[in-house]
Amino acid sequence: MNERKNLYSGSKIHTPQTLTEMISAERVQGRKIVLTNGCFDLLHKGHIIFLEGAKQQGDFLIVAINSDESVQRFKGPTRPINTLEDRMAVLAAVAAVDAVMPFDEDTGAAVLEIIRPDVYVKGADYSLERIKTSEEGMLAEKYGIKIYLVPVEEGHPTTTSLISKVIEVHGKLNQE
Repeated sequence: MNERKNLYSGSKIHTPQTLTEMISAERVQGRKIVLTNGCFDLLHKGHIIFLEGAKQQGDFLIVAINSDESVQRFKGPTRPINTLEDRMAVLAAVAAVDAVMPFDEDTGAAVLEIIRPDVYVKGADYSLERIKTSEEGMLAEKYGIKIYLVPVEEGHPTTTSLISKVIEVHGKLNQE
């Protein structure tokens, strides 16, 4: 009864291989494929607004999520806070997200090469020029993939600021 569900069967979480089969079926139906990628360590309102904005760019939103090792290379040895399995499960629970897949590379280039979406979405905290000159941007140009930047709404915390606040509050609690 208490058997743990396999995350890779019957859910939104996929391997690149199972996802490519799904994408083929979506394309046959004429659906527009949207891809974004990131760490998504502590999911917050800013992430939800971003994911909803990404979903508005097409019909089928895929979120490629950095492995624990690639997050450590990018963010440092104290990150991620949540494991890959936990981050994928939380993202899979978001209504705007149709599929989640892990990747281990430091950039989303390999994922773009595999998925070849119609639209590649990043947050507007990245400049279009920065993206266009990146490996991802060059692949997007090569394959005719549209790049879309979701506007960043001010006033929402970042994951880094949330972590800092937790450390600050936790430190105060330990001193009392």
